[in-house]
Amino acid sequence: MSPEPARTHFGPYQVVSLIGKGGMGEVYRAHDAKLGRDVAIKTLPPEYASEPEWRARFRREARMLAALNHPNIAVIHGIDESDGVHYLVMELVEGETLADRVARSGALALDEALKIGRQVADALEAAHRKSITHRDIKPANVIVSPEGQVKVLDFGLAKPAVTPRGEQDTLIENATRTGAIVGTPGYMSPEQLRGAAVDHRTDIWAFGCLLHELLTGQPVFHGETTPAAPERVRNLLRRCLQSNPAKRPSSMTEVREAIDEVLAGRRGMSRRGLAAALGVSVVVAAALSLALSNGLRERVFGRGAQRIRTIAVLPLANLSGNSDQEYFSDGMTESLINELAKVGALNVISRTSVMTYKGSKKPLREIAKALGADAVLEGAAQRAGDRIRISAQLMDGKTDQQLWANSYDRNFADVLTLQREVAETVAQQIGAKLTTQEQARLAPTPAVNTRAHDAYLQGLFYLNRASPADYDRAQRYFELALMNDPRYALADAALARLWAARQQYGLASPQEAGPQATAHAERAIALDPNLPEAHLALAITKGWTLWDWSGAEGEFVSALRLNPSYADARALYSHLLIILGRPDEARAQIERAVDLDPNDAFVWGIYGVDLSWFGRYDDALAAVKRKNDLNPNLLFGSQVLWSARLAKGQYEQAVQAFIAFQEKVGDDAVAAAARSGEAGGGYRTAFLEAAKAAEAKVAAANGEDSALDVAWMYVYAGRMDLALPWYQRAVDARDPNIPYIRLSMLPEKIPETDPAFRAILKRVGIP
Repeated sequence: MSPEPARTHFGPYQVVSLIGKGGMGEVYRAHDAKLGRDVAIKTLPPEYASEPEWRARFRREARMLAALNHPNIAVIHGIDESDGVHYLVMELVEGETLADRVARSGALALDEALKIGRQVADALEAAHRKSITHRDIKPANVIVSPEGQVKVLDFGLAKPAVTPRGEQDTLIENATRTGAIVGTPGYMSPEQLRGAAVDHRTDIWAFGCLLHELLTGQPVFHGETTPAAPERVRNLLRRCLQSNPAKRPSSMTEVREAIDEVLAGRRGMSRRGLAAALGVSVVVAAALSLALSNGLRERVFGRGAQRIRTIAVLPLANLSGNSDQEYFSDGMTESLINELAKVGALNVISRTSVMTYKGSKKPLREIAKALGADAVLEGAAQRAGDRIRISAQLMDGKTDQQLWANSYDRNFADVLTLQREVAETVAQQIGAKLTTQEQARLAPTPAVNTRAHDAYLQGLFYLNRASPADYDRAQRYFELALMNDPRYALADAALARLWAARQQYGLASPQEAGPQATAHAERAIALDPNLPEAHLALAITKGWTLWDWSGAEGEFVSALRLNPSYADARALYSHLLIILGRPDEARAQIERAVDLDPNDAFVWGIYGVDLSWFGRYDDALAAVKRKNDLNPNLLFGSQVLWSARLAKGQYEQAVQAFIAFQEKVGDDAVAAAARSGEAGGGYRTAFLEAAKAAEAKVAAANGEDSALDVAWMYVYAGRMDLALPWYQRAVDARDPNIPYIRLSMLPEKIPETDPAFRAILKRVGIP
């Protein structure tokens, strides 16, 4: 029984029934009283009708249909507007879509599938002659009448060679410029999914997907079903589904002719010959499955062992084309990374490294190789009012072949459930085994407060920009999120991260930042114990503010249990392990962090410090150089540039590195004192004079500058007697860098037996 129509008339057309509805509008059966016939009415959804770009697209679809007079393409009768509703009047095609047909009866008989495919090919051939690419060929867009007549529908995403003058389709053009994707994942060619330029060959790929589904009853990338078809048909499918467009058939004419040859041959084939042609051996079936489904099982698992271990989520394209929506696509990217990172069987490349490829035109294989990723998840995101659309595809990093694709259209309130659904589906597609705990963490969640989550995503956008002003903006958005939903744990976790970052970069004192980070982290954990960001923030404050090293280690362990791919947590945990005298464990953590986030300057800075502690001074210098190449403004780890050279006996180079750093941070007086001291008495004198200049600066600033810097300079000058009082002063101020006290010592000069030095270590809790 047809559902009740939502309205009774569209202008002169009387509505009979609602045929169907979706995110792109509703289709009605209506009666044309003047001509005594039934027609199909296709509407433009009200939320899109207010946008000029969508109205232009609707008009363009009408013009293209009017230009395509072909028996296998639904005829358009007109375009109109009634009571603010824009609609197309089209030929009413009786029958069922191929999607419904396959769902009802499974695979079609070979002859029937080829005859339907031949008509679809004929329709596309006609469109391509008019320089029109459909871009959304799929079973749901093809109807077959009871008599076997095929009609290709929905040219809403079609791309003409020339857009009508004065009516630029900014919706599609903006999407193309921003690398967004339009179409239906699962039937879209690799170039279309990447947002690259497409031509008629993208329809040839989609046709191959459609024909495979007719022959097997399964989408081409969902399973290992092989068509029971002659070799010429299997060969045609292989060619249509080549990832390189140049290797596909050159035109739909070539595709249609290939089908005609098969059909002509089958008309003269004996029953015995037909049986022989369809008797595909197990070996051939397995080989074809490998070709058509991109070898999903074989390539993912190898021979019984999972091959995909590392995955990268590339920045989702902003489908809206509006730069004001970047926060949404970036936020969704980070959220998907965090959701996938909950799967312990996967290594997930961290956000910092993947964001370096935002808008990149590099080939996917090059990106995967640079990141060390076996597979790459890419796609696009769009928000329109209270609706969100996410399109995603999983690509093999070595072969650039598609493993899986899908699109989602949901309410914004269901965004957390959507993120977790995508993560769980990807994990299933690559065969990653989920533990009971991981399944629970990926379970559906209640709807979010949309205002709170939107504010959170905007705050996240500024938090990741990591400048003092952006931290202030981020704080306002996170606090706005909590105003809208006081129990929104993600916002508390983000505020904890923000205050921990301020402390880490010296933008706030431990006395101010520590309590703020601790309070927000503890509140977030109380609201949701499964937020790794909150556990990391609490680990930082317990360690570097409270010097509760065992408590800090417990929080690091919790963060990494919840997110095994948390590169920042592993990097900072390596420092704690070194402080606690466990270098072998520290080495394992920092090396894993570098693998997970190979483009993060902060991780490389930590690696440089660790390597210096390990006594690998050349490697330490190389790591800090890498840090500076990635982010020359990040100061963390720069001390290695002179401390490692001092340990190597390269005294002149050490002093020059120290002077260059002081000039970079604006301490010209300290730099001048070091330069003068070196000229008068070598490197010891250089650091002695620099320490005196730094001491004078601290005195002039009423103690607001770091006492620890003065202590380190006296150590480099060989004057531990002058350094110790400044170390005591740094401890009294609870300087978060005091745990690195041993880093300032040359290997042969660490005063482990000095009672005053041991007392400092004891106060800080360092073994």
